[in-house]
Amino acid sequence: MKINIQIKDERIVLKVPISNFEQIENNSIVIERNNGRIVALGESKDKIQEIMKSNENYESRQVFSVSNFEPQYALHAISYFYKYLIGKGVKGISLFIVALFNIVELSIDFPTYNLIDNKLRKEFETMLNKKLRLRNVLINGIKTGK
Repeated sequence: MKINIQIKDERIVLKVPISNFEQIENNSIVIERNNGRIVALGESKDKIQEIMKSNENYESRQVFSVSNFEPQYALHAISYFYKYLIGKGVKGISLFIVALFNIVELSIDFPTYNLIDNKLRKEFETMLNKKLRLRNVLINGIKTGK
């Protein structure tokens, strides 16, 4: 089963071809500055403004951005969307069964990924492969190491 996550500036396009599922999310994250806790992910600008009003210690930014790429937040977003998409791709099959039989290929299309510092990219890829343990993880068509 293939899952595709496309990063397109302010949008994240989620696709599961086998079920013709497609959904668009916002490339946004709200973080609590003092502890790095994720408060919101993929919310609209209006919702983010509402959230930001509730605490002056919150910071909003794009999850997938060359200028503020942080592997732990990108990993959280990919993991969250992956778990969501599994349910959209294979009805009635648990995440445990999907993991057990290692039937998923995750393809991430992130056009500006190569502009991110190499150390941050390697950290992200290592964390991604350890956390998700998929058959294949491709970023811009290139298989990441395990």
